[in-house]
Amino acid sequence: MTGEKPQRKTALKNYILYTALGVLGFVIIGSLFIAAKGLQGNKFEKESSSESLMQAIGYDGESLEGYLDVLGKTLAKEPIIVKSIENQNTHTQSYDAKKIKNLDARWRENDALLINESMKSDLSLWLGEYMQKSGGAILEIIVMDGIGLNVGQSDKTSDYWQGDEDKFIKSYNKGRGATYIGDLDFDESTGAIQIMTAIPVSNGEGKVIGAIAVAVNPLKTNL
Repeated sequence: MTGEKPQRKTALKNYILYTALGVLGFVIIGSLFIAAKGLQGNKFEKESSSESLMQAIGYDGESLEGYLDVLGKTLAKEPIIVKSIENQNTHTQSYDAKKIKNLDARWRENDALLINESMKSDLSLWLGEYMQKSGGAILEIIVMDGIGLNVGQSDKTSDYWQGDEDKFIKSYNKGRGATYIGDLDFDESTGAIQIMTAIPVSNGEGKVIGAIAVAVNPLKTNL
């Protein structure tokens, strides 16, 4: 009888342990399921909001596609843009992640030397004038090199490296090039409806060397 007591205690401990582990596993799985549903819900809400906005303003996307096609044949071919990207690529193609991160950090921390050099460049000044002449159709322009760093911009951007964002990833498309059209959104800071878009930039030999991100007001892109 004395030998049975330790066995019973051991069995009871094992039972309690396995039961606790089972409950813990159930809680973890349940939490993951709820989190996943929440993420899906947020994505659905964002997509629904964008679609509702499109319906409210009567926008179907066709005029924007035509507008981007024109930009691809004109803006993306501008010598000042192509040449500026080519020049910067000769320096930045060898940059490692540490160098890119450092430049981006300097920009975010408002490094006057880096920002002034970029904002006062011939390309940035040209982009500002180009945007002003668009009649409100273009709200922002960012020219990006082959790794997603800013080459020039119409206005100061929040960051200097766009390489981890869809506007670069999907338009540069690993050197293959593609047109990117983001979600329709309402920018509270400007009070304007806008869509972030991007188009690839190729050199004279047809090689994709960078991309241009263009924030547009779709209500003013009718050609």
